[in-house]
Amino acid sequence: ASRHPQKKKKPRLPPGPKERSIPMAIICEDTKFPAASVSDFLNGLPSSEHPMDFALYYASQGLAVLPVYEPLSEGRCSCGRPDCDDVGKHPRIDGGVHGATLDENQIRLWWQKWPHANVAIATGSVSGVVVVDVDPHRNGVEALHILQEEFGSIPDDAVVLTGGDGFHLYLGNPDEPVRNRTNFRDGLDFRADGGYVVAPPSLHVSGSRYEWVRP
Repeated sequence: ASRHPQKKKKPRLPPGPKERSIPMAIICEDTKFPAASVSDFLNGLPSSEHPMDFALYYASQGLAVLPVYEPLSEGRCSCGRPDCDDVGKHPRIDGGVHGATLDENQIRLWWQKWPHANVAIATGSVSGVVVVDVDPHRNGVEALHILQEEFGSIPDDAVVLTGGDGFHLYLGNPDEPVRNRTNFRDGLDFRADGGYVVAPPSLHVSGSRYEWVRP
């Protein structure tokens, strides 16, 4: 069974500068994933691995979704570009993340057209969530520990394993606008207004699937 990545001992380093564009409110215990009950949300996930089933479920929970290209064999992207550097992660639709929707009919049309498309969730106020994207290959776990030493504990009750050794921490969107930022610390991206994350049961280029961590 999948587990939250094991936490390493926090490094005893002096705190760095505060991230002014990321309000303190998002990094405290009262800003949890906005579902009324995370356990109910997880228990309600579809039993299938069909992307459309998950997209419809997310939309029913207030999470706006969009289809993104899925990876093919040998690390190729279904977009068809041999030099694609964002395999399985970029939008299939015009307007990109700005086309994300809660509309069931539109979601069905998308996945009837592209039944294997990966599922992405738009972050920020449109869905009521922000996501801390942790990449261990870029020292993201260490950076996350330092961030928590500066600002306090980050809720980890809604976590997705990305299939590429990384993980996503889903948090509630704060009351004030928060902009999307990539690499705001080494190995940490912050997905907020104008951003999105690839979500389960999407296929990662590694061949593994994105997966919610269940208690």
